[in-house]
Amino acid sequence: MSKSILALLMGIPLFVVWFIWLTWAAWGDRFLRWLKGLSESYGLDQSSGELKIISRPLRRDVQRKDCGLQSTVIEVRRILLFQNWAKIFGEGAEHWKIARVSGPAGRDLHLIDLDGLGISAALRTVNMGKPLEGLLDRIDELEHQVKHLQKVEDHADERRQESLAAIFALRRIIQNDKQRYRSPAAQNIASYIELVISKAQEMREPNPSEAQILDWMRFHTESRT
Repeated sequence: MSKSILALLMGIPLFVVWFIWLTWAAWGDRFLRWLKGLSESYGLDQSSGELKIISRPLRRDVQRKDCGLQSTVIEVRRILLFQNWAKIFGEGAEHWKIARVSGPAGRDLHLIDLDGLGISAALRTVNMGKPLEGLLDRIDELEHQVKHLQKVEDHADERRQESLAAIFALRRIIQNDKQRYRSPAAQNIASYIELVISKAQEMREPNPSEAQILDWMRFHTESRT
């Protein structure tokens, strides 16, 4: 067997051997890269947000910045034109993973939680940050914070209402007993009370209820006995 192969090689013209050697020297590295797979990096332009394609891996942040891309890229590798491989590099890789690749030339990416996105749509989704489950958790957390703040604000409104109710009650007490409160000092106090009420209404402070005003008037009466 070895003799027959040797005889076959001996029969190859010398120029053919030189041709193969020169071809390998010139194109061997590219041929090996082709066998390994051709890589393309897809990213969004920092200024315009448009999709850009770079024909090499951009796995380091400085490489992406040099190309004017946003922090996250998707690298797609085509192996022998049959099998496609894709991976996320950058900030988005912390929250998102590519489950599989499909479609012509590997242009459809299936992210965890999302299926069949084009590369541009996938990039925009990944650049948003956390996946849907994380976003829903964050929304739920924000809703709880809003409810808590609403309770605090409602409590503050109630306290301002009570303060205004006391002022309204004082005005009504003076108005109901003008003979008692006819002194210049009492009239000055009444004028100032009107000014405070006018300013509160201008600021759209919550008006006190009639029950709150009557409670303060009752408190005034009981405090005198």
